[in-house]
Parts: sequence; structure tokens; C-alpha cells
Amino acid sequence: MAEQPSNQDSSSLAVLDLRAHLEIVRKYWWFTVLVVVCAVAVAFLLTQRQERIYSTSAQVLLRSSENSFLFPFPATGPLALNREGEIETLYVTSPAFTEAALLKSPPEVKVAAAGTGSTLTFNALGAVPEDLAAAANVWAQTYVTARYAETLAQNVESIEFLQALIAEIAEDRDAIRVEVDFYDDLLAETTDPDEYSRYLSQMVSIETLLQPQLAPLEAQISEYQRQITEFESVARFLDSPDVSAQVSQLAEVPTIPVSPNVTRNLVVAAAFGMALGIALTYLREVINDKIEGARSVEQATGLAILGTIPGYQLNGDQVVEVIERPKSLAAERYEAVLTAIEFASIGEPVSSVLFTSAVPGDGKTTTAVNVAALASKYMNVLLVDGDMRRPRVHRMLGVSNSVGLSDVLAGEATRRDARQVFERDGIRFDVITSGSKVQDPALLLRGDGWSSLVDELFLYDLVIIDAPPVLAVTDAVLIGRAVNGQILLTRLGATKRSDLAEAAKLLATNGSRSLGVVVNRDQESPDKYSYYGQHAEQTAETADA
Repeated sequence: MAEQPSNQDSSSLAVLDLRAHLEIVRKYWWFTVLVVVCAVAVAFLLTQRQERIYSTSAQVLLRSSENSFLFPFPATGPLALNREGEIETLYVTSPAFTEAALLKSPPEVKVAAAGTGSTLTFNALGAVPEDLAAAANVWAQTYVTARYAETLAQNVESIEFLQALIAEIAEDRDAIRVEVDFYDDLLAETTDPDEYSRYLSQMVSIETLLQPQLAPLEAQISEYQRQITEFESVARFLDSPDVSAQVSQLAEVPTIPVSPNVTRNLVVAAAFGMALGIALTYLREVINDKIEGARSVEQATGLAILGTIPGYQLNGDQVVEVIERPKSLAAERYEAVLTAIEFASIGEPVSSVLFTSAVPGDGKTTTAVNVAALASKYMNVLLVDGDMRRPRVHRMLGVSNSVGLSDVLAGEATRRDARQVFERDGIRFDVITSGSKVQDPALLLRGDGWSSLVDELFLYDLVIIDAPPVLAVTDAVLIGRAVNGQILLTRLGATKRSDLAEAAKLLATNGSRSLGVVVNRDQESPDKYSYYGQHAEQTAETADA
């Protein structure tokens, strides 16, 4: 007997293998596509409503030969930067430069230095393309102008600074030469040759003594005068703003917006829609407790699928398919169910089979009648309508229901009295209908009458019993105690997984052998659920082999 899975296992998607996941996605592919289309459409509409943002930029090329004069920062310390471009960025983002540009351009311009530090980029973002180009160009030109003015100012300041240093050094030098000048005056005033010779000798000695102090001062003065000459040469060279910095690229009026990015938004929306569609598909699979596929049947019951019958209709009395349309796909699938029963008899004979379902409307009566009709071609068959609450066998076969199973179990009739013969188009088998309506069929089934009746039916090769739904009443479980095979019916898209699992669990308690599950579905076409069709066909092919 197959081990029955728990309800928790049967309702969980965690145990699904890769094929089951792919089956879920394939089954609801149209829903995923619909979600993707909706997501892309919404993204497109929202994108069209967003404000268009444009971008343009102007570039300024820096003259590196002049940068050392403008920013004579020390080589170390917090102000020391690695690239000249970083120094220029520091300057252009300062309050002084912002104030200079505010009068001509709005402050939405961002400034960045290129990787080499030799270029500054003025990038403007906004909704009005013409204003953006004007803003970027004004900032760039303002920078060049301010850069040139700063260059001139720094050059003048440097010259004045060096001249002040020369004046200080000259004072120190003149202070040292006071004593030498004193002897110069004495030499100019004396007329005595001896005194002149003595003063001259003393002056030479003093000059020799003071020369080591005067030489460095003279050298510094000479060096500073040379630097002043260079600064004056640079001042003459700086006759145009383009000397220190130059606008190398003017900003053009942009025509293509940088935001929103329509392509990116649509791609992201499509990816989001696909993920959402698949997620909703799985959510539907979790919330939807209906049997939707072969794997959900197997997971709910732990039983094999014996066959899948297409074209089942819930409303109205069913025709005997194998008689009315013997070449139909449904008739072939009933043949597969019968073949599965024959296989189950190998090693452990199956002479009596119970057909039941979890809930009403799953097609148990239709299946039982058609399988009985097929089996009668090869063996001696008895069909028993064990559903004494809502009998339908007599209506399908067009036989009387005046005397039947309930009368035999109540002792009011014999088996021979209840037995009828159904015969049509070469199909012939015995039938015992449900019989007279009784108050409590379960009470009759709990007695020894049912077991005794089944024992008396040993002359038949196969006894097929149509029993009530398992979850509705206990009749099916009671009937199953006396048979040696049980088949559970379910209807695709209608039966709940939880109901099917509970029915299989209850059937397992009566000690009888569960042979498998037969699945009824509404669609005639074998293509939509080809997996089922292949399963049944493979079963039949195996049987033929």
C-alpha cells in the first residue's frame, strides 16, 4: 500500500522539481506575458509624462606653465593637491567664483576635472536646452576671465613681494658696509701719505673680514632681481585671457534628453513585469488549491495516475463512451485504465475494484460504467451501484432501480433478485443497482451483509463498485473493506488538493489496496495537457508489450 503524504507536503511548492517549476511557468505563460505587457505600457506612459532633462557641457583647457604663479601652495600640507586640475576645481567652486558667475548664469552647473588634470568640464543639467548651453558657456568664459585676472594680480603681487625682500636685504647689506664707508670718508679727507696708507690698510682688513657676510646678501639681491625680470617678462606675455586658460569646447544646445531614459525604463519594466508575473503565477499556484496537473495529483495522494479521461462533462447524464463512441480518445483512455487494473492483478489478483472520489462531480460513476463495459469484452463482469444516496448507474444504463443493493443488504431480496443484465451493441455485463432508498446506508454496510455479498460474487472475473464520495460520507471506506482494489477519481481544475489528499488518506485506513488515481478533465483536445495523454498512452503501450 502506498504511503500517504501529509497535507502540508501536498500543498507545498518546495518539493517541486525543476520540471514541475517549468510546468507551472509554461501553463501560465500567457499570464506572465500579460503582466510584462502591462508593466511596459505603464512604464511607457509614466516615462512620457516625466519632465525631459537635458545635459550639455563646455570644456576649458588649462595652461600648466602659468599654474605655479596662480597657486603657489606648498608641496605638503592640507592644501597640497596632486593635480593642477584639482587646484582649479577648488578655485572654481569657491564663493568668489560663484559670485562672479551668478550674474550671468544660474548655479546649476557642475564642475569636474578630467583625469589628467589639464581640462575642466562645466556640465549643465536642466529642462530648457537653450538655457543649459548658455549657462555652461557663461561659466566656462567667466572662469577663463577670472583666471586671467587672477594671473595678472598674482604676477603683480609676486613682483611687489620680491621688491620688498630686496629692500630688506639691501638694508642689512648697507648696515654691514657702514664701517667700510667710514674708512672711505677718512681716505677722502686725509692728505698725509702715511695716514692714507694706514687707513687704506685698515679698510682692506675690514672688507676682508666683512666679505663673507656681504656676499650672500648680494647673491640674494641678484637672484630676486632676476626673478623680478622673469615676472615682468610674463606680464608682457599675458596680453590675452587665453594665455592662462582657454575654452576648448563650447556647450551646444542639446537635442536628446538624458532623462528619462526610455529604453532603460522599458527594459527594467519588462524585467520587473516578468519577475512579477512569475511570482504571481506561483502565488496563484499556492493559493489555488485546485488540482491543476499530474504532479499535484501525485503529490496529494502518493499514488500513480492510471489514466486521464478527456471530454468529461459534469452536468447531465453521461453516455457510455465505449459504446456510443468506441473510437474516441476518451474510449482509448478507459482502455488504459482497464489495462492498469490488469497490471495490478499480476502477483496479487484484483477481483473487486472500488471506484470513488473525494467530492461529488469528479466522474466516478461515468468511469466505473465505461470500464465495466470495456472489461465485459474479455471477462465476466458485475457492476454494483454502491452509492445508495445519489445513485446514477441505472440512469446511465437505462435499467430499473426498483430492487438493488440496499434491498439485498436489508434482507428483503436475494442477489439473484437484484441482478440485471445490461446488453447493447455486443456489450453484456451484469448490474446490481442501488435499490430502494434507505435512511442510513452506512448502517447496512457496517453489518456482515456487504462482506458476505462480495464473497458470493467469486464467480465473476471482475466486480466493479461505484461508491459515494469519500469526504461526503463513510460509505466508500466501509465498502472498501471488502474489496481488494480501490481507484480514486479526481477532476482537473475542480477538485481541491487538500480534499484529494484527505480522501486518499481515509481510503488507506480501510486496509484495502489503493491502485491509483484516474483524472477526468473537461477539454477534448489532447494537446493542452499532453503530459496526461502521453502518460495514458505509455501505460497502454506498456500493457500491450
